Amino acid sequence: MSNIIAIDPGRRKLAWAVFAEKELLVCNVEHLDKKEQFDLNRTILQFLGGVATNLKDVDVCETAIVERMKIYPGKGSKGDQNFLLDLQAIGAACGSKLAKDLKMVLPMEWKKNWPKAVCNARVRKALNDEEREYFEKQFESLNKEYQQDLLDAVGIGLSHLGRLF
Repeated sequence: MSNIIAIDPGRRKLAWAVFAEKELLVCNVEHLDKKEQFDLNRTILQFLGGVATNLKDVDVCETAIVERMKIYPGKGSKGDQNFLLDLQAIGAACGSKLAKDLKMVLPMEWKKNWPKAVCNARVRKALNDEEREYFEKQFESLNKEYQQDLLDAVGIGLSHLGRLF
């Protein structure tokens, strides 16, 4: 089995998780400067630089799994929803640079229709003891606003590996 990287693009950050031989190896959230969020090239380079410092000893990933942005029409949508397409492009470009193969997944493809609390509990439960200990340290080191993104990146990877039930 080869390495995979799961990417959850979001406003002002890109969360990611690398799995080697089906086990969580490393995960983090790259924070993007406000001025860079609209400059796709600079954002991609910033993300790749941040990931590269964490992946010095990791072989090239076989597959990148990136969450596709879902635009919800109607009153519930906030701000310019077209910005989500930029985020998706950033995630796909980064995934393409970090892996040989790129797979895009919609949120409902990996987290089904589970409520957020149920999905979060399933992600944590799917981790083995060693993975959970590492994940919780990473999770606690992040600002609260980025914690959900890290959970999602890990969940995307676990789902792709068939470990999220």
